[in-house]
Amino acid sequence: MPSTNDETKPAINDANSVTERQSVVAEANLLRLPLFALHTKGLKNLDGFECRGTTTRGENTLEFVFRTARSTATLYPGRLSRSVHLAFLSLITEQGLPFANPVTWTWRNLCTRLGVQPSGKIVQLLKGAIEATAGLTIYSRDALYSKPNGQRLNTRKAMHLYETVVFVNETLPDGSIADTNHLWLSSWYLDNLNALYTAPLDHELWRFLDKQSPIASRLYEYLLINFFSGVPQLRINYPRLAQFLPVRPERYFSDAHKQLEPAFQLLVKTRIAANVTWYKRKKDVAQLRFDRGSRLRGLPDPKVARLELTSLESTSSFAIREVRRTPEQELVSEFYRLWFGRSEQRPNSADLELARRLLAKHGRTHLNAILPLIIQQLKKHWPGARTFVAVEQYVSPAVEQYQHQQQVATQRRQQDEQHQAEHQEAERQSVLRQQFEAQWQPAWDQLPMGEQTAIRDGLLGTHPFLRLAPHELQFRCLQELARQSAEPGDAAPK
Repeated sequence: MPSTNDETKPAINDANSVTERQSVVAEANLLRLPLFALHTKGLKNLDGFECRGTTTRGENTLEFVFRTARSTATLYPGRLSRSVHLAFLSLITEQGLPFANPVTWTWRNLCTRLGVQPSGKIVQLLKGAIEATAGLTIYSRDALYSKPNGQRLNTRKAMHLYETVVFVNETLPDGSIADTNHLWLSSWYLDNLNALYTAPLDHELWRFLDKQSPIASRLYEYLLINFFSGVPQLRINYPRLAQFLPVRPERYFSDAHKQLEPAFQLLVKTRIAANVTWYKRKKDVAQLRFDRGSRLRGLPDPKVARLELTSLESTSSFAIREVRRTPEQELVSEFYRLWFGRSEQRPNSADLELARRLLAKHGRTHLNAILPLIIQQLKKHWPGARTFVAVEQYVSPAVEQYQHQQQVATQRRQQDEQHQAEHQEAERQSVLRQQFEAQWQPAWDQLPMGEQTAIRDGLLGTHPFLRLAPHELQFRCLQELARQSAEPGDAAPK
């Protein structure tokens, strides 16, 4: 979301004007591991991220998995959800220790922290972004660290970042009506915040970077957690860094440089990094060296935090992939959304097999267009259908109906285009006629009466019906006068 002037802080318009601001508490796990999508395209079929790797603890090697999955009722949380979450962290920081649920806010307050003007449209966008984050499920197998418990979280149950969200005028858990917005953070996340398993993040600086480049703001988070551990320098291979952001790793050095260098320049200008150096490598495209900037040298550096945050980085392998829906999964989910009003029902193997065959025969765009017509056929002939497989025998009638609708639409469009062309031609002729009359009427008025009568009688002799159309008769007289004058370019319009 764009950043603009707000009511409490001066705008940041230039990297060199960014000064030290009050920091917000940022939970350490999510500074390192990617949770939000940095891009806006393709969120519709992005289901989540899966991170797998190994870490060494003493003589033991531990495998870990971090996985996220969106709610089928929302898009995957992206840039706006990420901006809103940072705004919530600024609210929580102002609350002071111990941080407690619920966090309450007004839409005007939240918009101020985001740097936008509140409006009905903005509020709807913010609600969608918050609901997307609330619906996100998180799975951890030795990936997330619990500071109060002193161990990594390992559970088969889905976790969340937000436990409950209640907007103004909705019903609160106690049955009363909310007079403002309420957010309950999940216990594991709130416990880590209260245990100070955090690093201080400058929210205003983050906003400035995010406005320029979401990659730069994400790099700020990642470098913050690494430099907070006390190291003056970070070396990391390009493919590994790309996955931590996450962005798509490029195959060639020139493409990787084009992808990340603008963000690196922002980091140097804002003194997050003193310098960023590229080293070409055949296998890994490049290795990157970040020298800690002056802005991060004065961070609190407790020994406990240094030990635990360093352990997070001691991974010997790491890989992240996007989990996306296939076209057949998208088709089946859209059917269940239209048929039952929800898309949560999981497709079975028969559903997916039929979807693959239909996509191969009709194409994705065509099927998306005729799916509502298939639904109409199904409601008419088989209203009790429960699975996607039921649509098979109604695809052909729907295709015929769609083709007929397209033909009718084409004919109507052609008729509309013809009528428009005729109307435009009539308007053009009307303008030409007015111009012609304006040119020749003065000449007619100066013509002797006898000559006027001769021209008029000659026309009436040939076209007696003109007696009933005085204006048309007068126009024909001007035409005849122009013809007799035989001046080039003075021919009258039809």
